[in-house]
Amino acid sequence: MIPVTSSFIHAIGYNAEKKTATVEFIRRSSSARAGSYSIYQYFGVKPVTFSRWLKAPSKGKYFHRNIRNRFGCKRIA
Repeated sequence: MIPVTSSFIHAIGYNAEKKTATVEFIRRSSSARAGSYSIYQYFGVKPVTFSRWLKAPSKGKYFHRNIRNRFGCKRIA
């Protein structure tokens, strides 16, 4: 996992063999413990998409425009 600067994403990771992106979202609810994260995997993400995400000035904007609702996902934690 690669820590990123974002107001709602803590870290992102990629498995090129499985074409799976993993995202640690920062939990913002009042009941969430400090430093707790929701972790999701997104399936079928091409390497170039992940590479562009790493280079994007806003990780959140890139996620919303290019990953969210475009790939199947599953919450893993």
